Amino acid sequence: MAVINVEVNGRKISKEIPDNTLLADFLRDDLALTGTHVGCDTSQCGACVVHLNGNSVKSCTTLVADCAGSEITTIEGLASNEKMHPIQDAFKKNHGLQCGFCTPGMVMSAVDLLKKNKNPSEQEIRNWLEGNFCRCTGYQGIVAASKEVGKSIPSLAVLAESIGDPQVRNRGTIGGSIANNDPAADYPSACLALNATIHTSKRKIPADKFFKEMFETDLKKGELIEAVEFEIPEKSAYAKFPNPASRYAIVGVYVAKLKKETRVAVIGVQSCVFRCKKLEDALSGNFSPSVIDSVNISSKGFNADIHASAEYRAHIIKVMTKKAVSSC
Repeated sequence: MAVINVEVNGRKISKEIPDNTLLADFLRDDLALTGTHVGCDTSQCGACVVHLNGNSVKSCTTLVADCAGSEITTIEGLASNEKMHPIQDAFKKNHGLQCGFCTPGMVMSAVDLLKKNKNPSEQEIRNWLEGNFCRCTGYQGIVAASKEVGKSIPSLAVLAESIGDPQVRNRGTIGGSIANNDPAADYPSACLALNATIHTSKRKIPADKFFKEMFETDLKKGELIEAVEFEIPEKSAYAKFPNPASRYAIVGVYVAKLKKETRVAVIGVQSCVFRCKKLEDALSGNFSPSVIDSVNISSKGFNADIHASAEYRAHIIKVMTKKAVSSC
């Protein structure tokens, strides 16, 4: 145990704490400054960023003992006279946040950058924020911009462009999206429809065996996604009925006519992405919108919420499938 003297958000603190106390725990548990978030405990995600003597640091791996005599500023200390800091105001005006978990760290990093560089270029901003991750939806704008993807699988580029907003797309990864396996996430539908193979640090997993249940996959402890390999289709298209605010899929349908089979993957309807065998069978015989009307899709087991009933989702599956097939 040792007595540590620090200044936090302009307030002098003197407190006896264990030698192994981390700064993030000290701020959250001892000082009740819970705006500093902890997302990884390994200095990777950046949700815990605070300022130590004016420089941004990751508090989840910084010992309080190393901060003795220092000035510490947290997200709570940025505002002045109940007025938001200009960076906080800019984040609000430009919709630079979604769930908000990563936002304090993002803001603290951005404030540090602008202290050191008054007029950074877009690339300098991106480079500075590389240590801050947003896990909301896990998407990357680079997919939409990739000439190779756009040429080989245009529907995958269309899917990428339909996700969230530029701020979300620019910060995430395909791997993050499919590892999370949110029922409304877009990329899992591409994986199933395009007969993808997920390459991990230990093995290769067919998409058909990868997605298990809500937020559950076949990934084992310590196993990391390294790449996703897609089969190039003869025809494919993605159609989504989005939530008007966040653009997540209330219902999304990815249709792909592959060399040996036709696949139809659906999201937003059950506990996780699934293949609709009835639509696949119908389209295998005649890849045309006209065959979809005769397909009967039961709503049993479908999601029902304030946005759409189970019966409505069953109806929209057919509507989105028609739209996708028509655009192939």
